[in-house]
Amino acid sequence: GFTVDYVDLFTVKTLEKLAQKLSGSAAPSSSGFAPAADAVLNAVLADNDLPHFLAGARLAPCTVLLTGATGYLGAHLLHELLAREDTAVCCLLKQHENESAQSRLLAKMYYYFEIDYAPLLGSRLFVIPGDVTADGWFDEARLHRPDTVLNCAAVVKHFSSGSDIEDVNAGGIRNLIRFCQEDGRLLVQVSTVSVAGDSVGAVPPPDTRMSEQTLYIGQNIENQYVHSKYTAERALLSAVQNGLRCKIMRVGNLSARDSDGEFQINAHSNSFANRLRAYLIAGCFPYSLIDRPVAFSPVDYVAHAILTLCQTPDCCRVFHPVNSHTVPFGDIVLCMRACGMEVPFVEDDAFTAAIHAAEDDQEKAQALTGLLAYETSKNIAVEALKTDNEYTQQVLCRLGFSWKPITDRYIEQFLRALETLGFFDGTGPTVKEE
Repeated sequence: GFTVDYVDLFTVKTLEKLAQKLSGSAAPSSSGFAPAADAVLNAVLADNDLPHFLAGARLAPCTVLLTGATGYLGAHLLHELLAREDTAVCCLLKQHENESAQSRLLAKMYYYFEIDYAPLLGSRLFVIPGDVTADGWFDEARLHRPDTVLNCAAVVKHFSSGSDIEDVNAGGIRNLIRFCQEDGRLLVQVSTVSVAGDSVGAVPPPDTRMSEQTLYIGQNIENQYVHSKYTAERALLSAVQNGLRCKIMRVGNLSARDSDGEFQINAHSNSFANRLRAYLIAGCFPYSLIDRPVAFSPVDYVAHAILTLCQTPDCCRVFHPVNSHTVPFGDIVLCMRACGMEVPFVEDDAFTAAIHAAEDDQEKAQALTGLLAYETSKNIAVEALKTDNEYTQQVLCRLGFSWKPITDRYIEQFLRALETLGFFDGTGPTVKEE
């Protein structure tokens, strides 16, 4: 008869502690934030505005150290960088026992782009074996004299029973800060708009919005992945006070490539794709959510936006490269139905009943984690806080970049890509990306 939150399975790791929490005798959990100190960090972003952008000098990276190049976004950033004839790229990648880092990179780039980048090795493309959480690669990287470090390395799963999420996402950035501070290198961090966190019990007020000029807005964060990204941002902005040059790119819902619908090979790690699969497994979608806006950010556009924003003056430190065009969730469901997926609209009580019925089926219950992982048993209102990106849009427009509207054709192309990957029927690959 007890109700246990999904996150408890990872954060409350013994039966004794779980019993204490359920009985109310456990100490309240802490996000680990220091509100007073974190609020002070907002002052670091005081010059992160349009007047300072207009008055500042443009930057032009020449040699980039890129981490996470075999990941979905990382591969597209590498592709964009190599399209620029005046840019050299060093890729920091883990060395695996059965395959070299170089072979793995070339294979992943061929998978996404059908281009053989081997001829560029040793001239404009270099591979440095190493782990972002260690410093054994520092000496080799120094030989290439990178002026910019672009960090895409991340553990992207949202829950873990170990410390791997925090070790890589927060520990890795501390290591990169050390590397960049020694020679004034620019450190560009790929973060997430989800650091806006939640309003719990109307604290902060549900209409509070995170802008590019804020980090701490009184938000609550229990999700391990988001917490690690928040911690990384906190470390970066703290280091700015000690001379670090950095930029933080808070991305949103990374979606299929606009050019051809190609999606990430490890689609099972994408939270939005898992949500779509959960509605398909439940066999219905609630009327109450049909007008909820969804922002698709095609990965090729995001990569281009990030590299465009890297040109901004040093005082421009945080951006939200998120597509400004949204789509009602109901339209996405209609596209699913156009693709032959049976997802009728139902009233909320019928949807709840369908979820409970699916939970009793072991195979279906596994697929429902895309919805249930973010459910909470608290008897208080929990609402995800929203973000603004007007400043980012103004800057991008002035730099010649604009987002394309999302069409039904794009959504159906995205859904077809997921079908091709065997995502909806559970036959697709579960490749680990870095």
